[in-house]
Amino acid sequence: MRPALVILFVLLNLAFAGGAGPPLSSSSAASPRPAKVPAVPGGTSQSQISPGIDLVSTGEVGRYVVILGEFGNTRSGRRQLRIIVRSTVNRQTVWHRDLDGRFLGAATGPRRGWQVIGNVLWVGRISNAVDWTNDIVGFRLLDGRQLWATTATGLPLAGSHSELLFRQRRATGLERDPSIIRLLIVRADTGALRSLELVIPPRAGCGQIDDELLVEKWLEHADARQFVAQRSDRCGFFTVSYDWHGLSDQVPVVRSVRP
Repeated sequence: MRPALVILFVLLNLAFAGGAGPPLSSSSAASPRPAKVPAVPGGTSQSQISPGIDLVSTGEVGRYVVILGEFGNTRSGRRQLRIIVRSTVNRQTVWHRDLDGRFLGAATGPRRGWQVIGNVLWVGRISNAVDWTNDIVGFRLLDGRQLWATTATGLPLAGSHSELLFRQRRATGLERDPSIIRLLIVRADTGALRSLELVIPPRAGCGQIDDELLVEKWLEHADARQFVAQRSDRCGFFTVSYDWHGLSDQVPVVRSVRP
């Protein structure tokens, strides 16, 4: 197997496992600001929420501080993820919940494993099951009520207008047809699911889209409005842009990529 092919499979598996693309960026998706963990009686260090609970991520969003920690037996793999939401006004705990599994994502940066969109806090977790999955769970920020959960979607590619965008995974593994893009949209405040299947049309006089599994021929990213994919054909590289808030039958914006 050629090195480029190996690299592609590694990158694609990482993308499906943990999401890919830039962080959520829109008026309806709040980016957390850095925040210190409020003092907790009995806490032993800055790396812990309280004795036995390790801090994994925290940030301030509006009137709330979101704190995530892990606890449980590391050797056996039976870890629990604790979600704590506190008020920035009085530093009192508004609510907390425990999830089975570990934190999915980075503590900060583009691959942060949690975000607030509208009045919903979503958190990524790696399940403890034998066939582990990378899931997203949505909670109502005001009181911690669980609204929905996705299984094996990985982190969102983007989010806006109370919707989260995911790359939809096929039951048999990775997508192999370069002309088809399957996306999954989750309504953050209700958990309603909507599938989006986009077909990349061949360019006139350029033949079929190249299906060779090279990284640069499968580049994709998304923002608050558009999903953009790069492909190649006989005429060279090109990108297609879709409005992921739209319908499956939309005509993409096609642009050639200069070498």
